[in-house]
Amino acid sequence: MTREWGTVPAERTVLVVSRTHTSLDRLLDVLPAIAGDTRIQVRFTVDKGSVFNDGVARRLRRLGTNVIAWHKAKKQRFDLILSASDHSDLHELDGKLVLLPHGAGYQKFSPHATPPQLSGLTDSALRYAGKPLVSTLVLSHPAQFEQVAATAPDLLERARVAGDPCLDRMRADRRRAEHRAALGLLPHHKLVTVTSTWGPESTMGRWPDLPTGLLAELPHDEFRVAAVLHPNVWVHHSPWQVRNWLERAEEAGLALIPPTGPWQLGLLAADCVLGDHGSLSAYTTGLAIPLLLAAFGDNEVAPGTPMETLGRKMGRFDPNRAAAEQIGKAIEDFRPEHHQELANQVFALPGASLRTLRDTCYELLELSQPPFPPRFSPFPTDPLDIAQPKSFDVTTGTGAGGALDLKRFPAVLSEFATDRTARHLASFVDETDPRLIESAAILLRWGTEDGWAARALAAYPGSRMAATLEPSGRVVLRTRDGSTAVADIDDATPGFPAELIASAAYHRLLSGRGPATCRLSAGAATAVLRLRT
Repeated sequence: MTREWGTVPAERTVLVVSRTHTSLDRLLDVLPAIAGDTRIQVRFTVDKGSVFNDGVARRLRRLGTNVIAWHKAKKQRFDLILSASDHSDLHELDGKLVLLPHGAGYQKFSPHATPPQLSGLTDSALRYAGKPLVSTLVLSHPAQFEQVAATAPDLLERARVAGDPCLDRMRADRRRAEHRAALGLLPHHKLVTVTSTWGPESTMGRWPDLPTGLLAELPHDEFRVAAVLHPNVWVHHSPWQVRNWLERAEEAGLALIPPTGPWQLGLLAADCVLGDHGSLSAYTTGLAIPLLLAAFGDNEVAPGTPMETLGRKMGRFDPNRAAAEQIGKAIEDFRPEHHQELANQVFALPGASLRTLRDTCYELLELSQPPFPPRFSPFPTDPLDIAQPKSFDVTTGTGAGGALDLKRFPAVLSEFATDRTARHLASFVDETDPRLIESAAILLRWGTEDGWAARALAAYPGSRMAATLEPSGRVVLRTRDGSTAVADIDDATPGFPAELIASAAYHRLLSGRGPATCRLSAGAATAVLRLRT
């Protein structure tokens, strides 16, 4: 589009250079500093120089942006250029360049630089033909002046501390309950979020079955699991491959955040994070969330950085110990001050990043600032499509105060499970895995009892009970010998699963204890069972 064909007579043109999904995420957090000003036209381009840029242009077009080809961008003059990726092609563009970190500061070595250089501060991005390229180099903390002094001392006067807009946006969010609801969580659920940067030293590189193993081991009514994988994992291996690797985990209820995000929901809703040396671990400390390290690439982290300190000080998740015990202890023992010192080494100017970035941009644009303050856009709260397991292995035991304690584990992951005694298999009749439905002790169906139970028991001779879960909350039971019973609950924690009423009744009837009133527990959820024949 040329100026002659335009409608709004913008006075300045800003080019946003996206190279990867990660850099685009950072730039989208920065753009509220200028995007609402009718004097400014914002355009986008994609540098095709990265092996991880697949899908970036499509994503930009879905956002409704004005995307111009790189070869056309090279022929134009821009009043300001924003980039969050230190690539070597920036010298081809004409305009004042603001270079931002695409993660939490400058913590790791660039995989492209020899000898080793800090990612975000490589020579190829900072200068061309011996001359500086950047007009402003954005830092998240004053300590990074030392990194600039060691890397490019002639750029010290162009460096500016602006805090971290990504962290500020998350800290400004006040809708934790809505985000948890979007992930299908009830108030008593503990969300464990697995995060992974990219590369062989990452969580996914070292431990690709971790989300699956957690879902197999953690009781379903106490814990839920989410996974946030670096976009480069998705791009290199392909979404098809990632989803196939984690297919059974998703069937078991994994909340797999897509590569286009919003990945921030995985942190905003979390009770504990299992991370690595990626930026999300740093953001976890900034948000004061319990953190255990499932992996850590010591060789990829620059000495003397806060990330190196994080690797030394944070507890490690041990694959040889019970997951529920480790995660529960991390949550119980955590105090916000445990992370405060480390977060203060990474993030400066809390709450002021967007205003500082606005100051920087408008100084370079040589424009007065608009009268309205910049503000972040809210994160969406649309429900994520998360599968609900159709079959559960259920164990019974004695809980606090003599309650009948029930624990459920997704049966699709039974091969990953540790040994469990006194268990039975409960399956909904729409279970698609014949191996599970044909082995189920209890058959389940939502609806009203219309003779279905007798037909189901005849169709599946290995089952011992059929249970109809009625909309009223009543559960109608039929055993293989033709006996019937009715169960419901009282004094229940909101959201107490109706399926557990059937399992509790099954345990009572088959243990010979018969009709009764007894206390039930499933993690923090409790109820009183009333069983009548």
